[in-house]
Amino acid sequence: MKPLFDVHEVNEVLRNPWIKISRENFTRMDGVEHTYHVVERRPGVVVAAVDDKLNLVMIKKLTYAMPAYSLELPGGGVDDGEDTLLAAQRELLEETGVKAKNWRHVGRSWPHTDTERHSAEIYVADGAVWKGAFHNEIEEAIERVIMPLKDAVAACGKEIVHAHSVIGILQAARILGVW
Repeated sequence: MKPLFDVHEVNEVLRNPWIKISRENFTRMDGVEHTYHVVERRPGVVVAAVDDKLNLVMIKKLTYAMPAYSLELPGGGVDDGEDTLLAAQRELLEETGVKAKNWRHVGRSWPHTDTERHSAEIYVADGAVWKGAFHNEIEEAIERVIMPLKDAVAACGKEIVHAHSVIGILQAARILGVW
């Protein structure tokens, strides 16, 4: 079987602890040649955590690239060698001060399949309990937001546009019988 892509050349343009950008020349299996600039980021996680009353914990943060405030599920990067469930539990606690009892891995999201190598594992967690203060790094400027899961579903694609978050919210609503 012929490979999907025959890569001729990969030139690294930029690398830092968060991203790598490369210029890649390749030929598709149909013979068409392309040059893409590809952004590579470490894998991530997002968590749709709800309490016993089906309230969803989210974060609101100021984002540079949009530029606007973004309403999102808690989440972040997976450290090298870290289990994704442990990363999801860590991120939920760090960003919101919340722990949850029951965890389900519900899928993976690749938001930019042509030019970005980055995916996020999506978790739904119920039985969320607030454990108090959360770690708010100055560069993130995070605010914790609590909203009914049904309202979050209605806000998907409107006030909530973060792709991983939309998928996580809709999966949580489906699993928990809200949608």
